[in-house]
Amino acid sequence: MRRKHTAAMMALVAGMTGLVGVCGLGGATPALAQSSATRVDGSGPDTLIFRNGNTLKGEIVSETEKTVKIKSTTNGITFEMEYPKADLLEIKRGTRAPESKGAKADTKPTAPAAAEVKSEAKAEDAGTVGAGPDGTKYYYLSLKGEFGSQISQTPIRDAVDDAYKNGARVLIFEMDANWTQGEGEMTQDKKAFQQEFSMSRAERINDVILKHIPSIYGSAPEDRPQVVFWIKNAMGGAAFVPMLSCDRYFHPDGKMGGIGNLTEMMGTGSERVLEKWRGAALQTAMGFANWGCMPEIVIRGMARREQVVSVRYIDGKPDFFEGYPSNPGEELLTDSGKESEQDTIDQLARWQGNDVITLTADLATKLQLSKGTVSTKGELLETLGLSRNGVAVDQRVEKIFGGWADGLDRAKTRLLRILRDYQDVRVEGTWEERRAARGRQMRMLDEIMTILRQYGEGMLPRWCFQNGIPLNESGEPDINGYLNEKDKIKTEQQLDKR
Repeated sequence: MRRKHTAAMMALVAGMTGLVGVCGLGGATPALAQSSATRVDGSGPDTLIFRNGNTLKGEIVSETEKTVKIKSTTNGITFEMEYPKADLLEIKRGTRAPESKGAKADTKPTAPAAAEVKSEAKAEDAGTVGAGPDGTKYYYLSLKGEFGSQISQTPIRDAVDDAYKNGARVLIFEMDANWTQGEGEMTQDKKAFQQEFSMSRAERINDVILKHIPSIYGSAPEDRPQVVFWIKNAMGGAAFVPMLSCDRYFHPDGKMGGIGNLTEMMGTGSERVLEKWRGAALQTAMGFANWGCMPEIVIRGMARREQVVSVRYIDGKPDFFEGYPSNPGEELLTDSGKESEQDTIDQLARWQGNDVITLTADLATKLQLSKGTVSTKGELLETLGLSRNGVAVDQRVEKIFGGWADGLDRAKTRLLRILRDYQDVRVEGTWEERRAARGRQMRMLDEIMTILRQYGEGMLPRWCFQNGIPLNESGEPDINGYLNEKDKIKTEQQLDKR
């Protein structure tokens, strides 16, 4: 069973190649920069003003339609760094001293300022915030509830289809998944299976973003919409989804992580086989992260308790490395989690431990894994340049997610009633009575399978365990098991004599 699941995960990682560019579905980013970053002439040095509020002063040495390279000094060290215009709100140009006759003139002419080229950009460019006479159309999806239940691939796919039909060029996902560290009286094996299922569900949800969106919008980067995540609570399996986009923002209380037991799953059996399986699971997680500009070493720090990760800053940029800090300019992010270094219960409760990395708003900003911290939806839209120029086209989104949640609740209630009734059927009496009883059983099994085909993806493993519903190797209700049961009843009826 595990071998099949491992192969499926490895195939997913391999199958991702070529679907999305470096910034995943943020292919719209350059166009966003064109309409947002403006050049303002003034006195003094050139100044870059970033979307997160930071500023950098220096001398702009080159500029293209998509990037700006600036020469600056920090702590007495001179450096040159190129930044994407997508990260900038403004480019302020200072005055220049006359260039000496001996100066080299081999630098390329700078591109027109963003404000100057905006009118030349095509209105239909993917994700161009503020483009077109009516503004950019955006679609806001609030992912709330239990991950793998209310937050599931079917309503997300339906919402994406609705966004496409309404011409949305920006898709905003608010991730606010329920999260509890404990699982009541579940055994360690069941906890491990629950974590495995969370990754399996993340694979299916991520398929909507990595495969379904390009399939309807188009596979070219300029065709795809900009995908933005606003993280309130992305713990456990939900953490794998915001990894897909470079455009991540955090709520002040936002958290992303809770996957520290990813490599502790399936704790019995051959250690060699288990380590191979864990490696495949970790590789799947890193495959997700590579689409969203997250360093692989950070994912290892989030997923492996034994992983020691530290960070230093070079020219203001984080440089992650394995091992403990060796000088005051380096910072430990996660220790080995063993013996004296193991987090206490109090630290875990306060999210202050460092056995594994849990990204908070402050830490994600510091590590440059977040584009900013915003407290409200309105503030997020303002940051994205959509509050004035954006047009919301998500009028049906609440109906889509509400309909899924209500339908799931009704399906679970109905399923439990049918299962109880099925157990009460007695195949006894005359031949006609036995035949009628088996007929009732088969009709019930048909109804059970119909429910599971429609809503089985939203039934969590722990709920299935509690109600005696068998699961397949993907962690979902096992429809084939009920098909086999129906075939068995048919065979019994054929062998039954009057």
